[in-house]
Amino acid sequence: MRWFRLILVLCCMIPLGVMAAFNGIDAADIRQHAKTIAAELGAKAPNELSALEFYKLTLAYDELSNKDGALAAANQGLQKVDEARLHYELTIARASVYGRLFRDTRKAIDDLKQAELLLNTLTNAEINEVALDCMKPLPKLITNWVTSTTLRVTHSWPWMT
Repeated sequence: MRWFRLILVLCCMIPLGVMAAFNGIDAADIRQHAKTIAAELGAKAPNELSALEFYKLTLAYDELSNKDGALAAANQGLQKVDEARLHYELTIARASVYGRLFRDTRKAIDDLKQAELLLNTLTNAEINEVALDCMKPLPKLITNWVTSTTLRVTHSWPWMT
């Protein structure tokens, strides 16, 4: 279980739209159509939305950097959730919102601890999916970081180019 803490922390640092691979949610689709998704789901009454729709709304608001909307959607989704994996995903989403958008490390860590406890309710197959979903974006993020660091260095010191 301890190795999974590292994965949880990494998941919290990765934008939600990159990680969303749960229940057929296409991360690229949410990033491209975040405004449309937020408008469509945000226009509905909260009692009409399912927990999965609140999860999509959380991802859309996160992509739009609407921290209050993302947090409200995650909290409402957590109130309606009845599936263990979705409960886990919404908890991770809320931790990401607290950590990245609100910069509230204490609440983010509390949610990560809660998510770690929720792992006990998942099947081994679901736990393996979670680990794989967290690791999928890492190579691209590392490549982007190396590229941006290299560009920063060459632009910072023009005499080195």
